[in-house]
Amino acid sequence: MKIVGFSFGYHDSSVAFIENNKVLAVIPEERITRQKHDPNLPINAFYDGMSYLGWKTSDIDKIVLHEDSYNKFSRVLTSSISGFPNTRLEFVESMKSWLSEKLWAPFNVAKEVSFPVEKIEYLGHHFSHSVQGFMGSGFEEATILVIDAVGDWACSGIYQGKWEDSKPNVTCLEEISFPNSLGLAYSAITGFLGFSPNDNECSVMALASFGKPTYYNEMCDIIKIEKVGRYSIDTDYFHFVKFYSGAVTKKFQKIFGNERKFNHKLNVSSFEVTDYEKLDADTKRYLDIACSLQKRIEEAIIALSKYAKEKFPSKNLCLTGGVSLNCVANKKLLDENIFENIYIPIEPGDCGTSFGCALYVNAQEQASDPKESINSAYLGLSYDHEKTLEISQYLKSPQFNKYIMSEATEQKYKLETQVIEDKQELAKMLSENVYEGKIIGIYQGRSELGPRALGNRSIICRADDQEIALKLSHKIKRRAAYRPYALSMTKEDAEVLLNTNKDLLNFKWMQYSCDVNPSFYEEVKYGCHTDQSTRPQVVTEQDNPLFSLILKHSSSKGLKALINTSFNPSGYPIVEHPSHAFAMFLRTDMDILLINDTIIKKVDL
Repeated sequence: MKIVGFSFGYHDSSVAFIENNKVLAVIPEERITRQKHDPNLPINAFYDGMSYLGWKTSDIDKIVLHEDSYNKFSRVLTSSISGFPNTRLEFVESMKSWLSEKLWAPFNVAKEVSFPVEKIEYLGHHFSHSVQGFMGSGFEEATILVIDAVGDWACSGIYQGKWEDSKPNVTCLEEISFPNSLGLAYSAITGFLGFSPNDNECSVMALASFGKPTYYNEMCDIIKIEKVGRYSIDTDYFHFVKFYSGAVTKKFQKIFGNERKFNHKLNVSSFEVTDYEKLDADTKRYLDIACSLQKRIEEAIIALSKYAKEKFPSKNLCLTGGVSLNCVANKKLLDENIFENIYIPIEPGDCGTSFGCALYVNAQEQASDPKESINSAYLGLSYDHEKTLEISQYLKSPQFNKYIMSEATEQKYKLETQVIEDKQELAKMLSENVYEGKIIGIYQGRSELGPRALGNRSIICRADDQEIALKLSHKIKRRAAYRPYALSMTKEDAEVLLNTNKDLLNFKWMQYSCDVNPSFYEEVKYGCHTDQSTRPQVVTEQDNPLFSLILKHSSSKGLKALINTSFNPSGYPIVEHPSHAFAMFLRTDMDILLINDTIIKKVDL
């Protein structure tokens, strides 16, 4: 049985291809269109996936959508009418998009892909999240916790998952409904702090480590936690419905001051020691707001997790929804030992609901193995057939001309290429160049699903050299200095580098922050944050053979971990096609590019 899952309509749309309960591919639309967080119907990803798998539309048995558009419309309509006439602008704009397109999602999909509408099904948004977590976990039973911005009506949900007669039985036990949303509150304050909501929440999380929780009591008034563990949001502080009026209300501004303007620079860096007392008053205020928010969000997640375990006692937790991308909060939850085992999907946000909804429908039709889990992050497309890089081919390609030629600068080097098919030799050469201080782009095999590069679409370098780290930030990634990098390491090196007693396999997808052993901090400090933590990727040969070999060879030279950051400049999606990788290589100060088995070096003239 072949089933296709679609997620689209708000942000991070994607398409998933399932056959006989196996996830064959999951493709985010943004990787194809190059529009970060692309919310549109993933028609480009659909046809690229069909071509990659050799499928025809007539091969598809069912299409499954990740949300109930009619139920979601009821929430949008009710919310915009409830504040009328003050919300008349929001009502008019919402109705335009809903009545013209969003409400008719099944029919639009049927038309775009030439598929019978009667063979299209849909699940609730949070239900798609819940099965996305449970069905990839390999657990026979689990408590499932969904913490999101908002789905149809729910903002958080507690579910129980059990396998019965080789079929998943997932039941909603309790929901916390709109407008009580941890995700929306975090995103609103992200906007207040001068960042883009639904994109730069990671920047707020990073800034939190520089601040002090001086606004903690005020955050407790906004995010209230009941004794039993549920939470509620005082919406007098936010414009969740009247969104054209800004993210926060005058009541919020009266307590926290004016919002940060884009031109107010935050002069803090994860690469240097920051003297908090010497910072200007506004910078301190912004850092303290971020710190106070992060602390309260962590407490709410932990309290809700304890409440969820009381509702459905289990040793296993499946945590999903966009809020579970907060790796610092995930660390706090892991350290609380509420559950023996925690599973977070490789992509817990909306992008991953496409495979959740499709897997669930497939499992209702065909018996499935409850112990089957999603162990691989590499579920995207590959271009392994392009073994030898023809430079002229990419210089002439539409992708290069569209996205790069306007940014290209005068070439001051020549390119040398070398094809190395032996993986040991290839890894050894790359590790030697890393040791010598080179910054290397790695493009190999299938792309990773999710927002974190895991060795197939990565940029790597030494983690003990400030000059290299600054070059990476300023001349390649072009990202703010307060955003830390992450470390990749072998399991053997993780045993001494990471200050944790948890199973190291928890850290294979960069979903948790973790403290670094102080004895080794100086050796990896530029892959760490100001609080001496990192977001580690523990790599095994089974997960990624070539990247594992690179790390092993680097370790033999005394580099116990390497900086690993996603292969994209700030504000762009991770590279998808070889031409995207090659274009970024040309326009930045990267030293070496690996495309499959071809090494490309810049050699000074």
